[in-house]
Amino acid sequence: MFEFLGDGIFNEDYDSLRLQRNMIQAMINNKKFELHLGQTVYEKVMNGLIPVLEYFAHHEMEMDLQDILQRFTFDNIYILILGYDPKCLSVELPEILHEKAFDDMEEATLYRHIYGSKIRVETSEMVANWRREKAKNCCGQEDFMKTDKFLREIAFNLMAAGRDTVTTGISWFFYLVATHPAIDQKILEEIKSDLPKKEYSFVRPSGCTRLYPSMKKMQFMSILFQVAIKSNPKTRILILFYAMPRMPYIWGEYCLEFKPERWISDEGNLIYVPSYKFTAFNCGPRTCLGKDMSFIQMKMVAIMVLWHYHIRIVEGHTVSPSHSIILSMANGFKVKLIKRFVCMKRS
Repeated sequence: MFEFLGDGIFNEDYDSLRLQRNMIQAMINNKKFELHLGQTVYEKVMNGLIPVLEYFAHHEMEMDLQDILQRFTFDNIYILILGYDPKCLSVELPEILHEKAFDDMEEATLYRHIYGSKIRVETSEMVANWRREKAKNCCGQEDFMKTDKFLREIAFNLMAAGRDTVTTGISWFFYLVATHPAIDQKILEEIKSDLPKKEYSFVRPSGCTRLYPSMKKMQFMSILFQVAIKSNPKTRILILFYAMPRMPYIWGEYCLEFKPERWISDEGNLIYVPSYKFTAFNCGPRTCLGKDMSFIQMKMVAIMVLWHYHIRIVEGHTVSPSHSIILSMANGFKVKLIKRFVCMKRS
């Protein structure tokens, strides 16, 4: 199903999977990368996202917030992985062919899986060109070609994960906040206090990703994922991330409701939920390595955007999941932004 991802981390098993996970985990856990991540996201929010939102709010124009956020995360992941800013996020909303190719690729993948139509997707050679320039004086051509393919597919997998999953999480989070005024008010109270409650700050994105996981389903090799059914080696097992949170016998009577309080005990402590129940970030050997990165971006964007603006969904606009492997919004997320404060100083 995911042939377009090549031999990247989403498709690999056994030794190759362990190797790639160890490499990526070492990078993510590096203190320099953590600082780079925070600085990159903050600068893109202040110099990219806020100016664009300010333009639409000032002119009282409707906007597709999902598209804006997708541009934001696309620029971020490009900077983090390739060290290059494609400047997809700007007031002009330029069309970046490589950015749009991700959407076409994901939609085609789902239709190919369901209807069996054979679709070929070509990807950018940017990583290869970058690697060729860096490797000119480092190794022979034969060794370089092997390294080039390996790095290109790792980079492509990271770009796909960092762009789409984060965008989906933030977009659905803003949708839930826009349709739950009480939670919107709680967020403002925390921001104003300058000392947000750690528990409630954590469970808001968790509550969102529970109902709206970035991917609708994931497949596993049965040899790597133990389940309570008998299966043969190399059997593909599909886990429906979107359906599981909506099952009362798993999440209780109020499974369809956005209730961040479900994650907090009566004593005010976080309630631990095992990954095989809260599957938004996968589980077992394939647990998402970028979970903390996603939460960092979601929290930074949420605080800055909700402090500055009230999000109002355009009247008559229907929000529903798209037909894709990624749980994006089919018709976009049409909103109007209303400024909350003229003075930006906190009270």
